[in-house]
Amino acid sequence: MYSIKINSLLKISTLFIATLIFLVGCSHKEINEDEKVNIENSNYIVSLSRARDPYSKLLFLKGDGTLLQSYDYKGYSINSINYFKGKLFLTSNRLNEHYILDSSGKIEKYSNVTERNDNKYLASWFTKIGENTLIETVNIGRVNNKYLSNIIYSYAEGKKNCTLENQYLNGAVDKYGKIFVESYSENDGKNGITIIDKDSASIEKRITFKNSFTSSSGELIDYNKKLLVYGNNESNDSQKEGEKSAIGLLNCETYEINEYSFHKEKIIFSYVYENNIYIITDDNSIYKFNDKLEMLEKKAISDTTFFDNFSNNYTIRKIIHSDKTIAVLYTSRRFDVKNLGFIAEYNCEDISLLNKFNIILEGEKMWLGEVVDFIKLD
Repeated sequence: MYSIKINSLLKISTLFIATLIFLVGCSHKEINEDEKVNIENSNYIVSLSRARDPYSKLLFLKGDGTLLQSYDYKGYSINSINYFKGKLFLTSNRLNEHYILDSSGKIEKYSNVTERNDNKYLASWFTKIGENTLIETVNIGRVNNKYLSNIIYSYAEGKKNCTLENQYLNGAVDKYGKIFVESYSENDGKNGITIIDKDSASIEKRITFKNSFTSSSGELIDYNKKLLVYGNNESNDSQKEGEKSAIGLLNCETYEINEYSFHKEKIIFSYVYENNIYIITDDNSIYKFNDKLEMLEKKAISDTTFFDNFSNNYTIRKIIHSDKTIAVLYTSRRFDVKNLGFIAEYNCEDISLLNKFNIILEGEKMWLGEVVDFIKLD
């Protein structure tokens, strides 16, 4: 399972969507501390967090949108939620104050502390789950004219960490005894992938693609002993010539790279399904590639629901690929006190709509512009 958070907005005309809509009401009794939390029976967990106030909320949902429970706690700007070894790890991109919640209802606040970053105001770039590994990050900032970031990962019974210099981190994954970190480097002004040896916690190599933006989405997807990356050329608008987006493959054994560029479309999401690479682009198309980046098929997406939801009132906040479906969290761009947005599920093969449910927050303050994340539990 893998996912991407999306910040860019695509404006596409709205058509009527005929689908069954379930409402999620948050008028249920909220969980008190040390009361059992229904993590394992949830299909989705939505995280809501204020950026400047100590108020965060978790919504535990069934696959049809039924609210099982909600849970409030005092987190700031929780931008990343991960389920790891039976617990929820909730990390902040504002403070070095993070939380662990288990199914018994016990919540624990912790900080990522090393000799360099024992500071309340050093936030996280992101947190990712790897192969039996939790990968955490610390945005240390500029020290002695170098911008420092830490990669902290579970190793054996403890943790190891590696400091990266002059890199702004986008994403990470651990495969084949390595930590692969996607980042932008001040040293060469390019996006690329930094490879860390897990045993020694030392930097082994830095890989860059022909197009810097090829590795800029923050996603590194495992595929036939390779990593699939992709990205958009945000400096290229519709009036300019040149590539608009690209996908790339990094061989995890030889470090050879391969790349394919799109000249007219931007990539919304990429995933691996039935041993092929699928690319959804902003012109209502879906591409299929093999592991040599040879195009096998391009077709228009006949069910336009995925794109119709890019209306003036909704934006995509995160997409999750899991088995045969992709799940999308849309949030409202209206000044609406109750309507957070909705989750929609689509078929991987043709992006046809399978399920959709609204998230209605009864009696809540507006969450527009606040920090939102969600995960899917299989």
